[in-house]
Parts: sequence; structure tokens; C-alpha cells
Amino acid sequence: MVARLFMLLMAVAALAVPAPGAAATPLFGLGVEQPRVEFGKPFLLELHTRDRQPQLDTLDLAPLRRDFVVETQDSVSRDASGRQSWRIRLYARRPGALTLPPLTFDGVSTPPLKLTATAAVAGRHPLRVSSEVGGTDVWVNQPVMVLLQVESGDPFASLITSVPQVEGVEIVPLRRPARSVVADGAQRSRQSVGWLLYPQTAGRFAIQLPPVDFQSDGIVTHRFYPPRVVLHARPLPAFVPPTMPVGRMELEAALPAWPLLLQRQLAFLTLRVHSDGPPGRYPYEVLRQLRSGRAITFYPPRQIPGAGSGQEGLGSEQTFRVPFAPNGIGVIALPPVRLQYFDPGTGKIVTNTLRPGSFLAVAWWMVVLAAALLLPGALLALRSLWRWLRQQWRTYRGYCRALDGLEQAGTPDALKAALMEIAEAESWPANLTLAAWRHRWLMRYPRLTATAHGVHRLEQWLYGGSAAAVNEIRPCLVAACYRRVPLLLLRSALRRGV
Repeated sequence: MVARLFMLLMAVAALAVPAPGAAATPLFGLGVEQPRVEFGKPFLLELHTRDRQPQLDTLDLAPLRRDFVVETQDSVSRDASGRQSWRIRLYARRPGALTLPPLTFDGVSTPPLKLTATAAVAGRHPLRVSSEVGGTDVWVNQPVMVLLQVESGDPFASLITSVPQVEGVEIVPLRRPARSVVADGAQRSRQSVGWLLYPQTAGRFAIQLPPVDFQSDGIVTHRFYPPRVVLHARPLPAFVPPTMPVGRMELEAALPAWPLLLQRQLAFLTLRVHSDGPPGRYPYEVLRQLRSGRAITFYPPRQIPGAGSGQEGLGSEQTFRVPFAPNGIGVIALPPVRLQYFDPGTGKIVTNTLRPGSFLAVAWWMVVLAAALLLPGALLALRSLWRWLRQQWRTYRGYCRALDGLEQAGTPDALKAALMEIAEAESWPANLTLAAWRHRWLMRYPRLTATAHGVHRLEQWLYGGSAAAVNEIRPCLVAACYRRVPLLLLRSALRRGV
């Protein structure tokens, strides 16, 4: 029994010791905590090998960049036996079925490992993440927009990111305001952040933009990475000056709303410059063309902060106020502004000319003389207006008395007295007969024949012995008051409300 046990131990020892001249085969493998991970949240990948050399962190992690972002890499740790282990934190680039590609270390490759990135969820609502990348085959200084959008059920959520520094590429942040959208019958909020990439030199640029943290209730719950961008920048043609803008450039000008300016009085020209280039670079190529001359003196412009920051789309928008003063009198035209930019679509230089407009400049004594000439006419107009208003008020008060008399009348004499109030309000002669009253009414208001008919019945009742009732005559006379002065309807409605 002892002899058999000794022989078995010797066989195991012989298998453990490599044969002379044969290299030892290292054991190399990897593992993850779980095969399912939520999109926007990290997971750990652990690499391990039993060999002391080579160093495990010399492993090429480039195969992971297609579907994953390697965010943090801890230092390689060793145990007492020399076994190496390396823990790496990864983020999935997109939800869905993913594969950890084979990794090769010291001649040994791991088998591919299947993973599933489930949809991101904040609270009880899913997060919908989308990204947009513009064309990456561009000219030098031509912008490329990269946009990342997160749609959530939290209207107060926010996105946090940073602006990286990449040699040879100018990067400008781009942020759009949150929007409310309706998806699947529910109100949701869409947050957007992005970057504008401007290659400064020709060549190839591989750029991994910084992560975007999704923050809800003050806590960062998810992290999303925009796509990896590879720019191919072509050099500009030889006929394009290095200072010329690349991409569309537009200029809008607005003169003061009052077209009449005083000589040597300060006024402001508003200029709004929109360009596909980075903010703060090309507007001054336009502003320097506004030079002082014999007719106009220009002063240093001032940029209006917060006006047109270019956050809604590609490029930048800036607004300037340019102070100026006319030196003479007469019609003065502002100098034209010449715009030139290189159009990436056609490969040609586009030239546009903007003419801001003209204005009328006058001296102060001209204003005084015009005021002196217009003052008498203005006083006469005010006097006529005052008389007209007094007449309208007198007519309104007279019809108010007439309407009150008609509503309280119970006899034909009371109806006649109310008609006399109307005659006074109309500035007719006093003590008119009913026939004369009816004649004047038809001459003044020929379409209100019902009123004339009611006065005729009242005349027959008083002088012809014809029987009638107040309620048969009063409605047409009351209607005449409302037709003549519609404001009485409001007065009656207020009285009924009280």
C-alpha cells in the first residue's frame, strides 16, 4: 500500500515539472461578476495569470474599444505565489448583446465572452439614449458636431460633462435647452449636450470625448459615453487665406427704430454674426470694416453677453452693439460690409455684401424750428379733440337721462319728456313738437324707422285720441337709445350686476 502511494506521488510530480527544453505554458484567463449589466453603469473585468512575468498591464486592450470604454485600470496585484490579477472597470457603449473579444497575453488567447447590456432605467422610467455625429471627412477649420441626447421621465434631471483638450483640434461645448416631448402617451424630458470639433491642422485625429453623467435628484445615477470620433482633416486649398472662415457666415444689421438722428448724437448699430466657425474668431473680421469717416464716427463695439450663444445648432452666434455718431446732416448711409467664407460643400469662396442701411441726420436747430412750426397745429388739434370729447360726453349724459326717463315712464307725457332729453343731447332746438322731433330723427338716422313709428303712435295717443299703452311704445324708444349710444348697454349690464 505504501509503495503504491509513493509511485502515485512521483507520477504527479513528474506531470507538474516541465520536460527539459520545453517552455512552461502560462495560465491566462478573464472573468466578470455577472453576464448582465445595465447600460450606463460600470462592470468589472478581472484578468489573471499565474506567471510572474511578463507584467500583466502590458496587455493590449485595444480590442475592447469597439463595444466598451475602459475607464479605470487599477494597478496589477500579486499574491504570495506570484499570481497576477488586474481589475478593469468598463462601460458598454450601447445596450444590447455584446461580446468581450479575445484578449491575447504571452501567446495565450481567451475565448470570447457573451454579455448583455440591458436598457438604462432611472427610477421606474427607462432612459432613451441616442447620439449624433456629423460628417468626419472635413476640411481644416470645418466644424464637426457630436451630440448626445438622454430622454427621461424626470423634468429636473441634468447632464454633466466637460470639454477635453486635444492637440490639433479646437473643441467648443454645445448645449441645447431641455425639451418636453411626448413618447408612448407620457410626458418626458429630453436633455442634450454636445461638442463642436474644429481640426486646426490636416491629418487624422482619434478622439474619445468625455463621459456624460446623468444626474437625478442631485445624484449621478448613470454615465454614458459618446461615440469614438475619427476625424480626417484635409488641408485647405492654396487659394484660401488662413484667416478666412470655413463654413457658412451670415450677418444681420439693425439700425435704431427711430430713423431720425441728431448730429453728433450717439446711436447704436446692432450686428448679429452667425458663423460655422468657433465663437470669437471671425466677427472681428467684420467689425474692423466699420471705420470712421467724414460722415460717421464709429466707436469701439461691445458684445452683448448671453445674446445668441449659438447653442441651438452648428456654429456660433454673437451680437454686438456698435456706437456711432453722424458728423453732418442729411441722408447718411452706413458703409457696406463685405463677407467672404470658404464653402466646404462647393470648395469655392463665397462673397456677399451687406448694406446696413441709411438714416436721416438733422441739427438741433432743425428740430426746434420744426417744433415751432408744428406747435400751433398741434394746439388746434388738441383743442378740437377736447371739444369733440366734451360733445360726446354731453351726448352720453343726455341719453342716460333719456333712458332713465323711458324706463320709469308710465304716462305719455313722461315719454314725451324723455324724447325732449334726447333732443337736448342731439343739440336740437328746445320745445320741439313730436312731428318736428320725428322729422329731425329721420333726417339724422334714416335707418331707425322703428323709432319714428313709435313717436308717431305717441303723437296719435296724445293728440288724436287713439288709445295705446306705454309698454307698446317704450321698447322701440329704448332700443333707439342703445343703437345711438352702445355704451349704454355696458352701463345697464353693470347696473343689473350690482
